[in-house]
Amino acid sequence: DQHRATLSDRIDHVVTHRIFGTGIFALLMLVIFQAVFGIAPFFSDLIESGIGEIGGWVGGLLPPGALRSLMLNGVFAGVGGVLVFLPQIAILFLFIAILEDCGYMSRAAYLMDKSMSAIGLNGKSFIPLLSSFACAVPGIMAARVIENRRDRFITILVAPLMSCSARIPVYVLLTSAFIPSFAIVPWILSSRSLVFFLMYFI
Repeated sequence: DQHRATLSDRIDHVVTHRIFGTGIFALLMLVIFQAVFGIAPFFSDLIESGIGEIGGWVGGLLPPGALRSLMLNGVFAGVGGVLVFLPQIAILFLFIAILEDCGYMSRAAYLMDKSMSAIGLNGKSFIPLLSSFACAVPGIMAARVIENRRDRFITILVAPLMSCSARIPVYVLLTSAFIPSFAIVPWILSSRSLVFFLMYFI
């Protein structure tokens, strides 16, 4: 028992270390996000193609008209748009459950608690908010691990404000349409690049 306690203390010392712990945390996040966005698209494509096949089969049974349009463009398109996120959410939940069961989530929360306390949240809000930079849906779903109701509610409200990848083309479009182009620092910084930077990070 004493040996186990000593081993546990050593592990805690490493994973909560300001430098080594941050590196381990960053590496784990890289592995998780690589799994989420490297493995999940395969299953998302299967779901999308399956729904497309079913939609085509149902469309062949229905006569042209409002009902057929509703089923194909409404029901199947809407359901498919939601179901394609399930693989990402499932894989993210799997990794979060593994990290919770092995006790790492509490260590990661301790590690990130100081930086998150600056905005009034605890360390467990970091992973959901970080996930929201890729997509707000799994980020919001991941907020369930936060025990404190207030922190969980604030995290859910803040998560959609993260600049996910789907918003970047919108930022580019808005910047190109409404911001006049001129050089702030010639060959280095233009007005549009500065506005785009501010839109993304603020």
